[in-house]
Amino acid sequence: MANMEKENIYTSLEKHRESIYDILGPTRDRKAGHMDDFCKTWKPKAKSNPYCSMNDMKPTMKTSIGVPAEAPETPVHVNNKGCRFKLLLSLICILVLVALVGFAVYYFTYMKKVVQEKSCGQNYTLFLEENKDLQREVTQLKERVTAVDEACPVRSTSVQGQTCSVCPYGWMLFNSSCYFFSTDYLKWNESQNHCTSVGGYLVIIEDEEEQNILTALVDIKGAMDKSYWIGLTDQKIEGQYVWVNNKTLKSNQGFWGKKEHDSGKDPDNWTDNGKLPAGEDCVHIQKTQRYSGWYDIHCERPLKRICEGAAATFPAHV
Repeated sequence: MANMEKENIYTSLEKHRESIYDILGPTRDRKAGHMDDFCKTWKPKAKSNPYCSMNDMKPTMKTSIGVPAEAPETPVHVNNKGCRFKLLLSLICILVLVALVGFAVYYFTYMKKVVQEKSCGQNYTLFLEENKDLQREVTQLKERVTAVDEACPVRSTSVQGQTCSVCPYGWMLFNSSCYFFSTDYLKWNESQNHCTSVGGYLVIIEDEEEQNILTALVDIKGAMDKSYWIGLTDQKIEGQYVWVNNKTLKSNQGFWGKKEHDSGKDPDNWTDNGKLPAGEDCVHIQKTQRYSGWYDIHCERPLKRICEGAAATFPAHV
C-alpha cells in the first residue's frame, strides 16, 4: 500500500512537470513569434530596437541552459571612425612625403644654382685679371713700338729701301752694335764667358767715338762704382795686349787713363811689392772724378762688365 502511494506521488509529479513544460513551451514559442512579427513591421526612427538587435547578434557564448547565444556585432559607426582615422593618417603621410620630396628638389636646385653662380663669379674675376694682364702687355708693346719707331720708322712709308737695327731687351744700340751694362760682379774670365753665353763678347773699343759714348754711359750707369771690364788682356804675353777677337792692340793705340793719386799712366803691371806676382793683366774702363780711360788690374778681381753684340737688321718699313 505504501509502495503504491509512492508511485502515485511520482506519477503525479511527472504529470505536473510535463504540464508545466507544455504550458511554457507554447508560450515561449508564441512570444518569439510575436517578436519576429514586431521586428518585421517596426521601422526605427532614431535608435534601433533593442529587441530586434538581440536576434542579429552572433553566437559567442552559451546560455545557462546550454543554448548558444549570439555575439553582438561591432557598431557601424565605430568601424567608420577607424577607417576615417586610417585614411586621414595615410593622407598626412602622403602630404609629408610630397613636402619632403619637394624640399629636396628645391634644395638641390638651389644649391646647383649657388654653385653655378659661384663658379661664374670666379670665372668673371679670373677674366678681369687676365684682361688687365692683356691690357698691360698691350701698353708695353705700344711703348716698345713707339721707342723702336723713334729709332727706326717702321710705320713710315717714306723710308722704303732703308734698314733698321735693333737690340735685345735691356741692351743699348750704337752704330749697329748692341751694348749690355751688367749690375753684378764677375772676374774677367767669367765675364767673357757670360758675354759669350748671351750671344756677345766683352766690348771691343775700336775708335774715339765709341770710347766717348761708352765713357758717358759708364758715368750714367755706373752709379757709385764706375768700373767695367772690357775685352782686352795681356795674359799670354806681358805688355802685348790682345782683344777677345784675337786682334792685337798697337802700341800707339788705346785710351789709357791717368791715375787719380799720382797722375801716373797705365798700364803699369803693378804687383803690389810681389804680393801679386801675376801682375795686372786685364783691362777695365773707368770714370773717376778727374780722369777716365783704360786701366789694367788684377784679373781675379770681381767687376761689372760691358758686353757687345751685333744688332739685328731689317727693312725700315714693314
